Amino acid sequence: MKFSYLCEQSCDISQFVEFWSACYTSENEDQYSQNISRELTSETIYQLFEWKNGGRRLTEKKKKSVVDKINLLNSLQNNISLNDFFEKLGKGGTIWNIFFLHILLPTQYPIFDQHVYRAMVFIKTRKIEEIPNNDKAKQQKYITEYIPFYRDLGAFPDRKLDKALWAFGKFLKSPFGKMIG
Repeated sequence: MKFSYLCEQSCDISQFVEFWSACYTSENEDQYSQNISRELTSETIYQLFEWKNGGRRLTEKKKKSVVDKINLLNSLQNNISLNDFFEKLGKGGTIWNIFFLHILLPTQYPIFDQHVYRAMVFIKTRKIEEIPNNDKAKQQKYITEYIPFYRDLGAFPDRKLDKALWAFGKFLKSPFGKMIG
């Protein structure tokens, strides 16, 4: 018989990314990877938002919101500031608007959600903290904290850093997350 237990071990960023990205699971990951680098059409954008929506089809209301945002984005200037970008997109939720930004410029702007936020805060402070409820506060956390944090960690292929932070943040939310720190 072989027995195991969970223990915390310090590591560098490469080891962290290798370990935690292997813990990432998504039944519909192909939906993301097959659409993120393609020409942005209404269909590829719908596919990406369905991926973000856990593989579930978008409601008609959400589809209309996506179409409205596509039309708005086509009218924006390329050199718009992030604050102006979010102000122009307006309603729809900050996380979804950040995902729109990621779709437009996937190598410049990482995906942001509750799990990667939790991971970032824990890595920086060794405390578990939840993402703010307020959309404006989420937007500011993304712009002023998460983007610099993510970029400082370095470049990794195939979204491995994003997957690692997501899996680690999700782990921190589990009962086992209380075992570290």
